[in-house]
Amino acid sequence: MSAGGVVGGVFAALIAPQIFATVLEFKLLMLMSLLCRPGVMLGLDVPIKAKRLAMTAAVMAAVFLGYKALIDAQVLSAGGVPLYALIAATLGGVFMTRAWPEHRALLVMVMIIGVAVVPGDNRTLYTERSFFGTIRVLQSENGQHHLMLHGTTIHGAERVKTAAGAPVTAPDPVTYYYRGSPMPRGLELARAVRPGKTSPFAVGVVGLGTGSLACYAEPGEAWRYFEIDPMVARVARDPNLFSYLSRCLPDRDGKGGNTIVFGDARLTLQKEPAARFNYLLIDAFSSDAIPAHLLTREALLGYFDKLAPGGVLAIHASNRFLDLSPSIAATVRSLPGVAGAEVNSRPEAPEPDATPSRVIYLAREPETIVKALAWDDAKPLFAGNAKAWTDDYSDVLSALIRRLRL
Repeated sequence: MSAGGVVGGVFAALIAPQIFATVLEFKLLMLMSLLCRPGVMLGLDVPIKAKRLAMTAAVMAAVFLGYKALIDAQVLSAGGVPLYALIAATLGGVFMTRAWPEHRALLVMVMIIGVAVVPGDNRTLYTERSFFGTIRVLQSENGQHHLMLHGTTIHGAERVKTAAGAPVTAPDPVTYYYRGSPMPRGLELARAVRPGKTSPFAVGVVGLGTGSLACYAEPGEAWRYFEIDPMVARVARDPNLFSYLSRCLPDRDGKGGNTIVFGDARLTLQKEPAARFNYLLIDAFSSDAIPAHLLTREALLGYFDKLAPGGVLAIHASNRFLDLSPSIAATVRSLPGVAGAEVNSRPEAPEPDATPSRVIYLAREPETIVKALAWDDAKPLFAGNAKAWTDDYSDVLSALIRRLRL
């Protein structure tokens, strides 16, 4: 069992990301396990009659073509047509195997081959997998947006066509970064409270995504992104997929433009000069989870060491499964002289043009947080009975339970 665990771990972590563009091994393993069920292999020693085989194939083909015809007639949604049609055809084959059990193993093998070779979504523009997960870029069903998904979570989007179908000539941030959303508001807050302007306004962003925030950069500012996955940078820099970086903040070879530093942010930020950034945004997601080591007391102390006097630290805490705000509030409470505010955005515009978000602002200067609390959607941090997270302690289970209670 130990050897099997090692082999399985090596395959999942090192081999599968190199040979599969998606997390395909999970689907294949589930289907292959069907071959181990009692009765599935029944009848393999009995010659399969050609007539029965032809009838089973005919039923599967009829269901497949019928399903695809409904798609073409726009009776059903077009998302993932080949895969859904394969599933429908397989269900048709299941009914045939009730009478002819010798076809069960054959049916499972067809499913395995089908899942391995049939694309999962005909709206996919780009798919790549690395050690950190799978990135997909999809075109929305109406063709108006490009969407970046990491796992099952949308990490950014860009409107490429207007509602009338005309190409968009200038990129405008959407999803969590729409104009008036909390993260660009925090950027404006940092610009407004900055004491003196003897050096360029410096912005640090942990987590690149599609690079949406770059379109809020002003001339003369120094922006730096910290990203752990080079695959994300390849997608964000490709103007055929997303044009925020190429149009709003072109790369200047590390001379103040869209500089991307690769590696874990806790480590790469340590190499930055002290008091460098006027606005530092922590927006690092792995699918729908923020890495816990980026939210500990030690991590926050490291961020404030890199924050200039009057600077603002922003933490994107939106999450479908975890209520992170009380844990962050408890951690902030353990930092002397740090004040904070929480902003919950609930836009009226539909997704993906505008997405609800929760952002926490932190600063050493109380007057900065007072300005943030003046916003209609802002409130003071509330820790409740949550405990501070440290490098030695984090309580993800409590964050999960709090989210279930909301």
